Amino acid sequence: MKLAIFGKHPVPQGGFDGVMSLFEAIGFSRLGYDVSLLIAFPDSATHDAVLARLDIEDLNALPKFGGRFDIVPVYPDGRGFQEVDVLIYQSCRPEDWDTYGALCQDHAGLLTKNFPKFVPDHDFEREPSVIGQFANFDLIACALRSDLDIFRANPAFWQEHGHRLAHVPRGADPALLHAGYKTATAPIIGLDMPSGDDARAYMAYVGPIKRLRRDYPGLKVLTIGKPIPELESTAIPYGRFDRLYDRFFNLIWVYCTIDYRFSPAHLQAEIHKRDSGWGPRAVFEVQNIEAQMSGAPILGRRACMIDELYEPGVTGFNYRDQGSEPQIYRTLSRIIADMAHYRTETRKWALRHFTWESCIARWHEAIQACRRATGQLR
Repeated sequence: MKLAIFGKHPVPQGGFDGVMSLFEAIGFSRLGYDVSLLIAFPDSATHDAVLARLDIEDLNALPKFGGRFDIVPVYPDGRGFQEVDVLIYQSCRPEDWDTYGALCQDHAGLLTKNFPKFVPDHDFEREPSVIGQFANFDLIACALRSDLDIFRANPAFWQEHGHRLAHVPRGADPALLHAGYKTATAPIIGLDMPSGDDARAYMAYVGPIKRLRRDYPGLKVLTIGKPIPELESTAIPYGRFDRLYDRFFNLIWVYCTIDYRFSPAHLQAEIHKRDSGWGPRAVFEVQNIEAQMSGAPILGRRACMIDELYEPGVTGFNYRDQGSEPQIYRTLSRIIADMAHYRTETRKWALRHFTWESCIARWHEAIQACRRATGQLR
């Protein structure tokens, strides 16, 4: 069966879409699909410039991390697109859909997309966003089970549309993310960073970590992209995802998530949370899964944590509000004091629930069920 992924490759392009595109390509190729990863370019000159910058002659020279798939350039005039049985649309950029959406629809027997968060409210009638997406996609893959449960609870809707919805979580690679590097004698705390410059997104951790430094003089703080001056953190530069794993996730003992009320990217992601009742709560943040796969428990503000993405008290902890510095200090102290236990249990939980292999298997099953229901597969 031919399957194409309209997405990115994480080496020249980076970002979550690149990582997810790669593991979709790897996973479906291992299930026996004939997979092509479609990389969009505005014109041939841009494509050639990328090859020259990377010093390669063809996109297929890019690393495939054990996957067996082709990498194909595609263009707004339709060059590169071919008829496929299934096409996964892996882009969060509205301008990509404006340019390539119709081309993806025209060349796909079945078009599907994974959404990190759809339903902000349990009042079904107030949230039509999923129904609206049926005009674009044949199969909606919900990253969160709670999204699917809301629609399953509406019998009339489920009777008509249930075959076009599936629970397909986003995963992490247990081979690249592991606990083997967590051997430092002093604790290493990893902090998420907001997309903007609002220090309130991480300020709740500053006091507790300063206090912890008195208990553990060698304690280090790692952040991604930019440092936190108040904590003298070491900023790990953006770059290849596998190197970021080794320099950040595989080292940290605990991962502290930001307060999404003060992160512009989260507040503006209205496609995923259109209702004010959802407020600043997180969408499916895959870095929380990556941290747990590496054996690092997660800690965050209660309203910014999604229940199904961690096991409370085992792989994840939360605090109630910005005034909870004593609670944050106690929680971090508890994790650090018994790091070997939490590292093992957190990793085991992530392996049970969030390997890419199991996530792609769910998507495969949903694709086959949808094709049977629509007469594409007999």
